[in-house]
Amino acid sequence: MKIGNNVNTETVKEKKTYEPIPKGRYSGTLKFVQEKSTKDGTGKYVDATFQITEGSYEGRYIFHKFHLENKNPKCQEIGIDQLDKFLKCIGVKNGYEGVEPNTKGLIPYRGKNVAFNLAIEEARNGFPARNRITSFAVK
Repeated sequence: MKIGNNVNTETVKEKKTYEPIPKGRYSGTLKFVQEKSTKDGTGKYVDATFQITEGSYEGRYIFHKFHLENKNPKCQEIGIDQLDKFLKCIGVKNGYEGVEPNTKGLIPYRGKNVAFNLAIEEARNGFPARNRITSFAVK
């Protein structure tokens, strides 16, 4: 069907949707990192994208946030602890203390292999179920 002069709905591709990957241990690499501010502007986090590199889910992306500053101290503690463990798993001797704690400090580690455990976070507040990284391990 044609709409206006330029849009043909017959050539518009349907948006892909992905079901969560089953929980378990997967191998992957860090593909992208970007520093972002929290929605309320009071904190910051590193938005990281990992790509699965083996098995039947090879090529799928997993998204993870490392909270570095957050008004919820527990959230911040968990984010820094996760980042510390990730860095140690990829060979950064001092973990979080060994890098600049922002995106710039993580860029050299893109492409590094790591193993991670995935869980499935149930759908809530109108958002679909999704994967969540629960821990990192040496590949």
